[in-house]
Amino acid sequence: MIFGLILGLGACATWGVILWWSERDAMTGPWPPEQGNIPTALWSWGLTILIYVGLFQTWTVPTGPWAWLIWTIALSIGFAGSALQTWGMANLRLAGTSGWDVGVYTCGAYAWSRHPQYVGQAAGFLGFAILLGHLPGWIISVAAMVTLYAAAQVEEAALEARNPDYATYKARVPFLLGKPA
Repeated sequence: MIFGLILGLGACATWGVILWWSERDAMTGPWPPEQGNIPTALWSWGLTILIYVGLFQTWTVPTGPWAWLIWTIALSIGFAGSALQTWGMANLRLAGTSGWDVGVYTCGAYAWSRHPQYVGQAAGFLGFAILLGHLPGWIISVAAMVTLYAAAQVEEAALEARNPDYATYKARVPFLLGKPA
């Protein structure tokens, strides 16, 4: 369990450093890259996978009379989040989810949220936290959700700097999730 906590928090902290560095200069920071490339896709997806591996390393199966309710709530939140994340990923395709600049995408899931992948992934982390039901799982999940929020903020700055039409999209579509204006 301790290994999972260290692994998950270490990946979140590494993302945090990358995002801090990127926030200092939206045009040349490592995330999102000015021009996508395979190494960036590998480290960005690799760090994200390590967060999930850290969570799985802390896995304990809920038991007791309320286990069915825990499973139901956690899986409902997790599956809904996964569906939203998958919808966003399908809209942008792999290149767009790996850091390549694909411009401002305004259709599909991106008509309802400026960051549907992150909202969906955060819901997945919340589902994991509920399912795991212990402090290490909650710590990793909350750290991952904070990291996702920071990533969305950094990407907003980069999108505004790189795409003049982003301000119009930003005024119309909610940051997290909601009905477009």
